[in-house]
Amino acid sequence: ATALGISVRTDPSLRERCFGVFQSGPVDALHPGVTGIRGDGVVNAHARPAGGESLDEVQNRVASFVDWLGGQSHVGDVVVVVHGGSLRAIRNYCAGKRVEEMKWDVVANGSVWPVRLPGTVSTVVPPRMHAEH
Repeated sequence: ATALGISVRTDPSLRERCFGVFQSGPVDALHPGVTGIRGDGVVNAHARPAGGESLDEVQNRVASFVDWLGGQSHVGDVVVVVHGGSLRAIRNYCAGKRVEEMKWDVVANGSVWPVRLPGTVSTVVPPRMHAEH
């Protein structure tokens, strides 16, 4: 941002999903009853680990940011940097889908996912991968 002369704004509503008691724990402890995810889809939007967030709560949280962003005046594209779970929720919300319709596909590190804000032409373009240097 400094090299390009652009501003950076942080927003806690874009953080990754909170896994509560499983935070920083082993991934194999996370199962569909806790995550609400099986395979590449959502099986329970309200499932949550103790002290953590459900997928429904994650989508509502990122939706507040998307709605705020849509109300801002800006020229050109806006870059939003997030973790995979938040990105999936943003894509889902911007596509006008319910949490139960969210795809839990692979979101590669460093991938770029162009997304249109609600109320604009609703297309999601496949990601572009950046070569690692």
